[in-house]
Amino acid sequence: MTRCSRCGAQASPRGLTQPLCPGCLIASVLESDDDGDAEGQDEVFSDIPYQIVTLIERHADGATYLAHPAGASAHVALRIIGPRHDVPAILNRARVWETALAQVRNPHIARLLDAGPAADHSVYLAAEFIGGPSLALSSCREQLTTADRQAVVAQLAAAIAVLHERGLTHLKLDTSHVKIRVDDGVHATMIGLGTALIVDGLAPNPKQDLDALASLACVLGVQ
Repeated sequence: MTRCSRCGAQASPRGLTQPLCPGCLIASVLESDDDGDAEGQDEVFSDIPYQIVTLIERHADGATYLAHPAGASAHVALRIIGPRHDVPAILNRARVWETALAQVRNPHIARLLDAGPAADHSVYLAAEFIGGPSLALSSCREQLTTADRQAVVAQLAAAIAVLHERGLTHLKLDTSHVKIRVDDGVHATMIGLGTALIVDGLAPNPKQDLDALASLACVLGVQ
């Protein structure tokens, strides 16, 4: 059993240099926000039903924040995208895909929970918050055993099958969109579901997901 390097509680993932439990993971994110980014975004955040905790990551088209619904404590990953000239089209696509995305139930998929308009011609996407490192980190991949790597590929394959059964596809599956947790065995979770369909307006393409899975398998050395 791996212990949190901060508080001594059971931690995830196993074998990383400084494993953290979920509570300390959130605390470490809070401590890393040393630029006060959220404070300068009051206008954008004023029209959304979420309270910002801190910045998680910047993107070319916006940023992702740790947040929680107003009056609730469960954390979400809140992505703000914009400004965009096509906000009405994005919101229309969100309505089109809303039911199918809401029905996704799989332990290896971070569900898209909500989408809506934000100020300054932006939009927001709220998804389940998944802690832990992504496969994009070489240190994460190096800590996985051969059996772990095989399990990751199998879990992702099963998750993709669930999406395809519902007429959905991820379309952006790569190492940065897979989070890894290791408690009692390895657990992989796909993040970013719905972004390509709703924001980019791409059509479902199952083959693209399968090709991406094959590429991930190669990265992990799984034949």
